[in-house]
Amino acid sequence: MSPAEREFDIVVYGATGFSGNLTAEHLARAGSSARIALAGRSSERLRAVRETLAPTARDWPLIVADASQPATLEAMATRTRVVLTTVGPYTRYGLPLVAACAKAGTDYADLTGELMFCRNSIDLYHKQAADTGARIVLACGFDSVPSDLSVYLLYRRAIEDGTGELCDTHLVLRSFSQRWVSGGSVATYSEAMRTASSDPDAHRLVNDPYTLTTDRGAEPELGPQPDFPRRRGRDLAPELAGFWTGGFVQGPFNTRIVRRSNALQDWAYGRRFRYSETMSLGRSFLAPVASAVVTGAVAGAIGLGNRYFSRLPRRLVDRITPKPGTGPSRKSRQRGHYRFETYTTTTTGARYLATLRTMSTPTSRLRCCSGSVVWHWRSIAAGFPHCGGPYPRGDDGRCAAGASAGRRDFDRDGPPELTRAGPLPRPADQLGASPAHRADERKLRQRARKILAQAVIRVGPAGLIGKDRHEDLGRRSSRQQSQISPYGP
Repeated sequence: MSPAEREFDIVVYGATGFSGNLTAEHLARAGSSARIALAGRSSERLRAVRETLAPTARDWPLIVADASQPATLEAMATRTRVVLTTVGPYTRYGLPLVAACAKAGTDYADLTGELMFCRNSIDLYHKQAADTGARIVLACGFDSVPSDLSVYLLYRRAIEDGTGELCDTHLVLRSFSQRWVSGGSVATYSEAMRTASSDPDAHRLVNDPYTLTTDRGAEPELGPQPDFPRRRGRDLAPELAGFWTGGFVQGPFNTRIVRRSNALQDWAYGRRFRYSETMSLGRSFLAPVASAVVTGAVAGAIGLGNRYFSRLPRRLVDRITPKPGTGPSRKSRQRGHYRFETYTTTTTGARYLATLRTMSTPTSRLRCCSGSVVWHWRSIAAGFPHCGGPYPRGDDGRCAAGASAGRRDFDRDGPPELTRAGPLPRPADQLGASPAHRADERKLRQRARKILAQAVIRVGPAGLIGKDRHEDLGRRSSRQQSQISPYGP
């Protein structure tokens, strides 16, 4: 059956789990006209989940499917345009579904943070997905949408300004609040370390900065690219002078996703593009100590885990870690927040800053000036709901919706520009960052602008923004000055 004749637009597979339930809630609240179904192992539990959703979801069909029974996955894949899966760890449960979607020409999106699952998906199903037209979109959650989207938007801005290719690019997690992680997140990390520690080839691959690159030999040699750099803020950007940064636990995965995005676009970011991720540890007199301790602890824990984790009995690990399907309360999720800042320098020396954050105020105003040219634009806060990772579970829903819209266009007019990256494209593609997507040109361009406004509070020349903020400060009262961050409202 061709995608145009499918019964559903989106199937949420794993809807009875913690993340799947939240994803279904997001899609139900969105009130989309998409034809959506819920899938999982138990029809009773699926029915119970459906009863908790918004009234618009009460008629959503239910599909029984099990990762241990590939035939059920194949049957599910042939009925829908897009499968959105939250069933992890993906190393254990994901490949049969990728295989089913690649075979059926069905688009696929997940929340994985597991390097070897991504690598195996690419190696095993890239060609088949290309032949059938399936788009297998990996890592559509907190891993790795903020990273992928921020760098892509910086690249677009540099292209628009004609300031050259990206060179040294650094993402800094400036603030973050989440006191509890979901059991699924813990299971993902555990499974990733178990795979790396039990397979010498996997251990070698996860330590390669280009783990996910299709053609490793074509990648430029840029010297050491450590997963957990310990850096002074001033070494990353002048705006961070006085700060110290340390290793970010999700850096090893996110950096490889971003490097793969560069390779998929024929190194559009640049052949000298270097990318790293760190987390800010403040600017107090203890910050250098915290930087050393945090970086050493994170690097040591993951390094030892990737070498020896398989020696730990699985039952012991399962007993002492949070159970899959569990996560923080709604109140805790609502209180969570994050703020990413991504700095880059181009080949012409121009510097840019992209900021992605959640904020309490609905709108903000930014003024950026360069010579006699002045730009004004309004933007609203990032609309990512906080869930138990704190994964932005709305992103996988948006990714599925984007893929569904793209699939309708693919059926009608042939392959859209969105598929330029191949059968395993970037999360940024499916989230609407490509303004030339032809599914509904006017509507999708509006959607792209909305995504830009939601995801990026500031995208502009970093030095010029700093200068403009300094001029604004001079016109404010001393009380107002004390309340203003140098990084925007």
